[in-house]
Amino acid sequence: MCALRGSSVVIPCTYYYPEKYNGTTLTVVTVKWFRSTTPDAVDSNTYVYHSTGTNVSTEYKQRTEYPENKVKNCTLKIRDLKSSDTGRYCFRFETNHHSAKWTDVTGVSLSIREPKVTLDHPGPDNTVKEGSLVSLTCSFVHCNLRESSIVWYKEGQPIGNEKSTKLQFNVSYEDSGKYGCASAENSSIKSEEINLIVKSRITNEGMKTILMAVAASIAFGILMLGIIVFIKRRNGPSIGEYFNKAESQDRTDNISNTVGDSNLDRNEPIQQAPASEDDLQYTTIQFQPKSPERKKHQEEEDASVIYSTVAKPANNM
Repeated sequence: MCALRGSSVVIPCTYYYPEKYNGTTLTVVTVKWFRSTTPDAVDSNTYVYHSTGTNVSTEYKQRTEYPENKVKNCTLKIRDLKSSDTGRYCFRFETNHHSAKWTDVTGVSLSIREPKVTLDHPGPDNTVKEGSLVSLTCSFVHCNLRESSIVWYKEGQPIGNEKSTKLQFNVSYEDSGKYGCASAENSSIKSEEINLIVKSRITNEGMKTILMAVAASIAFGILMLGIIVFIKRRNGPSIGEYFNKAESQDRTDNISNTVGDSNLDRNEPIQQAPASEDDLQYTTIQFQPKSPERKKHQEEEDASVIYSTVAKPANNM
């Protein structure tokens, strides 16, 4: 049997013995597991497991479990497997009769494997086309594992709840990256990563065509903008010049109006619209003297009256 490095393995085992041996009713006194490198499975006195805890190898202390029900059940579990755990494991039990001792000579061969990711039908340098179906296999040489014992990774991050030894999907350009797998029990033991390269559907020639089309569109836009600017400059001032000219003209008109009003007040007589005799009213304007001298002068000129005509507005009634 085989198992992944870093994972756990359960070696199933059962045993039987006669109720009596040479007239003695037998009971099991000791059970033990040991590793053997010889065909006859000689007890090496160094154990993987011993029911009394005697001579247990330091390499296996705290890493083995034996079932609580020891009656005819010799199943052994080894945790946190190491590469050095590869070898043949044998079971032996001893009874209360000094001659009633048995050993499983055949034993169980255990191989510790490293996970390895392979790509089915790979292209050069593990290159695949975008949209194609890709199948990655977490494989082990001469080792069949339970489907739920695998964890898949991409760029060191777990991929969902994938537990199967095969990972299949239709790839997109974003699926490019490094893939690996590991034991679900000990994810720190990962396989060497495989670098999957997804080739875009757009070929180099297609990309060149797209870039040329974009460049042509940009050039056409610049050309049209230049033509529009040229026509505007040729046909008339720009908008800024137009507003500057209008503002300058307004300032000139204001200055002219101010000067004209000033000259009109000082030099030109008031032009009044001709009015008919019926539309005329007469009024007198008198200036009151501010001093006795001016009052005396004013009395001498009582006959001096200023008359002015005021045009009545036309009666529209």
